[in-house]
Amino acid sequence: MTSLLNRLKRRIFVPMNKVTDIDLQWYEAVRQDNYPAFEKLFQKYYDPLCRYAQGLLADGSLAEDVVQDMFIHFWENRIKLQVKDSLRAYFYTCIRHRALKNLQKQVAHLGKPRSQRRRTNEVALGERREEARQLFRLLAQACNGCCRPHR
Repeated sequence: MTSLLNRLKRRIFVPMNKVTDIDLQWYEAVRQDNYPAFEKLFQKYYDPLCRYAQGLLADGSLAEDVVQDMFIHFWENRIKLQVKDSLRAYFYTCIRHRALKNLQKQVAHLGKPRSQRRRTNEVALGERREEARQLFRLLAQACNGCCRPHR
């Protein structure tokens, strides 16, 4: 029984230290504009962070947005960031804070009177329609007669 516990401890605790060391090496490489190191971190942490965010937000697509935004922020501010001990802990803390901010925005939006929420949604819908019209015009100009209408 004791040998089983020792084997489990070695499997659980020893690799975590090695993973953290590798993560910090990748982090230092990212700080020196090494994009392949950033991709490794992204591939390693994207799915677990999405699952964590989904547990907080209960919305898969919103969770993915939060994680993607965090990685964009991480890349854009890679030189300014100061991660000393655990990159994994840093990522999970960032996701928790971003998810909580998102939930606060949702609560604030729901706290508005229904008529004000409806107006906000109608304005956003109108903006999307106008963007779609502009895109359609740009596509029509780009085609400039290259596409024949379907009959």
